[in-house]
Amino acid sequence: MNIIPCIAVNVKRDNDKSGPRKEKGMKYTLIRSQRRTLALEIRPDGSLVVRSPLYTPLREIDALVSEKRDWIERCRRLALERAEKRPQPTEEDEARCRALAREKLPGLIERYAPLVGAYPAGVTVTGAASRFGSCSAKNRVCFSWRLFLYPMECAEYVVVHELCHILHHDHSPAFWREVARVMPDYERRQRILRGLE
Repeated sequence: MNIIPCIAVNVKRDNDKSGPRKEKGMKYTLIRSQRRTLALEIRPDGSLVVRSPLYTPLREIDALVSEKRDWIERCRRLALERAEKRPQPTEEDEARCRALAREKLPGLIERYAPLVGAYPAGVTVTGAASRFGSCSAKNRVCFSWRLFLYPMECAEYVVVHELCHILHHDHSPAFWREVARVMPDYERRQRILRGLE
């Protein structure tokens, strides 16, 4: 589950360099890789990262940044507001949350897997900063220790969310119906994670 939404669009290919860029006063970091789409990412500090296929022309990248300027500014404001509400965790916070994750996750999975009707191939606790959980194509689920900085009801939601991905590896209407079936108040829990409640 992503913390900050991301936009992706298909583009053509051409060659230019990665690194710091500026489009009409908007600074961003360009990262080129073996990918097929452009993606905009707002980091928790409000900085903009543009991920691009290796050969996308700079003019197309700059055009996307310019076109999505309002979205970028809105997401930057939200990211900075969240950062103010929730300061960076300390090493002690991390140790406490990792221990809590190891203690609580097995019971949460044992509780919700039968309700979802899906069992993970494995469970890992990670240090991911950009998402609270993920589910691989091989049905392994990962959870960030940062999830345990939030109330336990949020951890319950993310566990259900990732277990539902074992049935639906997307965010289709069928996926959301399954989440709602198991956890009717999931939207309220999402809002807590997004810093909206």
